[in-house]
Amino acid sequence: QFKDMQEVYNNIDPAIITRTQDYLLGRRDGKGGFKQNVGKYGFSGNKPALFNAYITWALSEVNTKGIQKEVEAMTKEAIASEDLYRMSLAALTHYNLGNEERAENLLKSIQEMIQTIGVENVVAESTVTYSYGNALNIETLSFAALAMMESSKVDTKLLDEIQKYIISKRSYGRFGSTQSTVMALKMLLKYQKEQLKTGEGGQLKLYINEVLVQNYNYEKGAKAKRLFKDLAPYLNVGKNVVRVETEGSRQVCAFETKWMRMEPAPNLMTPLVVKTSLQDSITQVGEVVSMKVELSNLEDKMQASPMAIIGIPAGLSLPIWQLKELQEKEAFAYYEIKNNQLILYFRSMEAKENKALTLYLKAEVPGNYKAPVNSAYLYYNEELKYWGAGSEIRITKS
Repeated sequence: QFKDMQEVYNNIDPAIITRTQDYLLGRRDGKGGFKQNVGKYGFSGNKPALFNAYITWALSEVNTKGIQKEVEAMTKEAIASEDLYRMSLAALTHYNLGNEERAENLLKSIQEMIQTIGVENVVAESTVTYSYGNALNIETLSFAALAMMESSKVDTKLLDEIQKYIISKRSYGRFGSTQSTVMALKMLLKYQKEQLKTGEGGQLKLYINEVLVQNYNYEKGAKAKRLFKDLAPYLNVGKNVVRVETEGSRQVCAFETKWMRMEPAPNLMTPLVVKTSLQDSITQVGEVVSMKVELSNLEDKMQASPMAIIGIPAGLSLPIWQLKELQEKEAFAYYEIKNNQLILYFRSMEAKENKALTLYLKAEVPGNYKAPVNSAYLYYNEELKYWGAGSEIRITKS
């Protein structure tokens, strides 16, 4: 992180990187790995080999010397595992250290594996942040693509396919989780800088249900966004096929759509469920109403970094003091309040675990209110999100 920050901010103190290097080197176990903290703030639930690979790669990113034993151990384990995430970290490490022949051999295997299973089917055992689903897929592909761009024999067709696929997975300005978004952006920026040539201009064409609706000509070196709007007359009730074509120079493009829905359809694959219930459906201004919140892990395995977003009806207020009190009692790890939504973060949930807490809300303004929908998901697997109806209440004058 500090190395990447140096590229956009000139005042990063080099001592920060040196201290981090020294700390990590001091955690070596003498066997080619690193001692890991398995306590409250550690990574007890994941595989040591994964973290050994990630730490070794991170050290190689800042030109750390004397890590040959760790490099050999992580390379041997990555090859034996046939795990694309760890193999990509190993390849990048060897490129960083100038071991081009070994890096190329690893990259050859990586590219063959991706071509065999298909870009959309790329997975790994896990990542350093316990990524799942799309985030795991995007993060693994991003590391693989970064390794490919270090090679003088890059498979440009496969690389182009990977970058187009990752762009297609963009949603709400993100590429899955925080970590997968960071890695996707790192890869796409490198791709744009090194793989794309300045074009002579071109044209964007927007098709809806195979009918050309709008087109837009852009000049050489254009970087501005193009907003296609007023499309409602071209849309049918139900399914629509929207397609954007480019003509002329190659450009990195992102296509985003936005729409509103009061209550999204539930995802039946979600591992979490959250439910809320108010003590009363009718109350008076000045009264206190309790809200019960229940978060459940449906699966017979531990879940890392679960979170719940609780809708609070607009006519009720949520005192901050009780949230601080609940946090001190470790009912949850962190909380945020955004508009009338309470966001709760948990470190983990055991298999089939149920978490319950009670909030006390004060009726402030008379009226009929319905809270925003509740949702629950794993921080690193946002696409598997549970949606549930928000609570409703009527507040009368006292």
